[in-house]
Amino acid sequence: FSPSFPRSIRYGLQEIDRFLHLLAGTGGREYTSPEERAFGKLLSDLNFMTIEEVMAGGLHEFLQHVQTTLDHIDDFIFDKLMYHPPTDMAAEIRHQQETQQQQMSAS
Repeated sequence: FSPSFPRSIRYGLQEIDRFLHLLAGTGGREYTSPEERAFGKLLSDLNFMTIEEVMAGGLHEFLQHVQTTLDHIDDFIFDKLMYHPPTDMAAEIRHQQETQQQQMSAS
């Protein structure tokens, strides 16, 4: 749970949080999607959780929850921030031609 040791879960999640906000262009504590809010809640929980609480709830269950949350934020980053569907160039050209024809007709 160390906030400064690079191999701790908490440190890694803080870094993901920092880069997530950079990618999304949002403020440091702003979470706009359900995936971002779940991730922010996990990070917040880690800031206050103790190892005793983790062990009482089960280490496997804790790590599975962390992994599931990371899977969801990974999908969110890819779908919303990284992936751009391929452009249908033929449709794009037709659209531009139609727009030009409409502009010429209006003139």
